[in-house]
Amino acid sequence: MEGKGTGPRRSCVCCRKTQDKRALLRIVTEPGGEWVVDWRHRLPGRGAYLCPEPTCVAGAVKRGGLRHALSSKKPAAGDDLGAGDDLMNQVRDGFGSRVLRMVGMATRSDGVARGRDAARDVLSKRRAFMAIMACDASVRTKRYFRSICTRQGIHFIELFDKKELGRATSRNELAVLAIMSREIAKKIELDSRMYLRFAAGGGIHG
Repeated sequence: MEGKGTGPRRSCVCCRKTQDKRALLRIVTEPGGEWVVDWRHRLPGRGAYLCPEPTCVAGAVKRGGLRHALSSKKPAAGDDLGAGDDLMNQVRDGFGSRVLRMVGMATRSDGVARGRDAARDVLSKRRAFMAIMACDASVRTKRYFRSICTRQGIHFIELFDKKELGRATSRNELAVLAIMSREIAKKIELDSRMYLRFAAGGGIHG
């Protein structure tokens, strides 16, 4: 996610890598003392910037770089490590929410094939650019759709559960969907990759 634009540039307080600030996470301290992710880069106050990588978030907390960059204000709830775990969860959930919002946008513009039959049809005809499978779908269903995507060269990913995918697409539950917009598929692929990195990254204590 390294930025290559011509906008303002900032340095990660952990690795010190400089890039477009829009490619970085901005962290601010709320009035109560909690660290929060400023996703839109609009919240008031002094901000600290981090690469959207678990290693940089964890390293900035463990080595005190984040606390120092935010004027040495300690989080109100617990110690730095406890607040760092919460920050990791915020980042993970933020990327997850962005993916679900994009799925919802694609659904409203008729860019999603929902359910086994509809998804199989567009994937088999290469009319889709990504398949998203619920993590709690059956092993047989996962194997079946992974095979189609592998054969057709289409990106396949397991994310969320059937209820979460259902809510994003105005259904009670949904095991599989296919994204038919190339642009939205690319955005989902980027954010889902970040979501899975932070989901697999564990806590600050790990």
